[in-house]
Amino acid sequence: MTESDIHYQVIVVGAGPAGLAMAYLLDQHKINYLVVDQSNQIGGLYATLHPELELLSPARFNSLPGVKFSSDNARVSVASYHDYLKFYAQKFPLNSRFDTHINNIKYENSRHILQTTCGEVLRCKSLVIATGMTCFPKPLPWNGSFEKVDLHTGVQWKGIDYYKNKRVWVVGSGTSACELAALLVGHAELTLLVNKPVKPVPLYFAGINIHYWVRPLELISKKLYPGICKHDYLEPVIDTGIKDAMRRKLLTIVDIADTEFVSGKLFKGEGDEVLCVDPEVIINCTGFHFDTSIVGETLDYEANRMIKLHKNCSDKDKRLYFLGFPCSGGIDSKFLRGIKRDAYRIIKQIV
Repeated sequence: MTESDIHYQVIVVGAGPAGLAMAYLLDQHKINYLVVDQSNQIGGLYATLHPELELLSPARFNSLPGVKFSSDNARVSVASYHDYLKFYAQKFPLNSRFDTHINNIKYENSRHILQTTCGEVLRCKSLVIATGMTCFPKPLPWNGSFEKVDLHTGVQWKGIDYYKNKRVWVVGSGTSACELAALLVGHAELTLLVNKPVKPVPLYFAGINIHYWVRPLELISKKLYPGICKHDYLEPVIDTGIKDAMRRKLLTIVDIADTEFVSGKLFKGEGDEVLCVDPEVIINCTGFHFDTSIVGETLDYEANRMIKLHKNCSDKDKRLYFLGFPCSGGIDSKFLRGIKRDAYRIIKQIV
């Protein structure tokens, strides 16, 4: 089959919430499109997250175009949200292809050319990257061997029973690290390793989820506060129980600045002070990045992981769009609650 035989107006990479939202809008506008995903099922990250985890933002903010998820202000489980995504895909059948791994994307003659690992070539005029970043975790801050440790990321959480009575290190200072640490309190021999002080803000204010109060600010154009997207700002830690655990000293907190990990021990600086030893499990919650190499040499990062094109290119010229990434449309773009608005923004540019 030749390249010209597999040609679409738009290709969407990723069949999670962002990819589903984009596919719905493309279908509504009668645009020839294809959604590709490396997994074998709908839902992206939400198909693999442990069902006991919950979404932080209220259910009412997490709807995709066309079908309301809920009008409730309560938190919901990952399992419930995945059920919603499956229902969404059944209601609006996708033109999709699963078990499709993209290993290279190049731009030639005003077309994006996607090469798959099985040798197939796909071509499109507009390309939407909706993969998220969880496939590319940031490395731990130490060199060394972790062969004897079960090392995984926060999105690979295995359920509370797995960690019971084990020595567990949670590495990270953000909301995800603190949320998992709070879940582990009382179940594991727990150490939270941070690179900055943990200062949680309450999840509920006046009995209402804090996201309800900050939502109007998130909807303001990022042009009014460009510094938030251009600099590595510190996001607040949402309190899901970590503040009480810290107050009651139910976990050990270790500052990992100037530390080294050697033979199962965490040392402070070049001295002999041992901070903690012999973890059985390390949960890496230091964050994620996007492997920009897949789309060639046209991409850069801003300080806060915002992806941008090099100065000699433009989104309009290349028709390359990112959905579900930090600051791609606004400060809420990397969250579920930002997908719907950003998808509408992209479809306006495509049509």
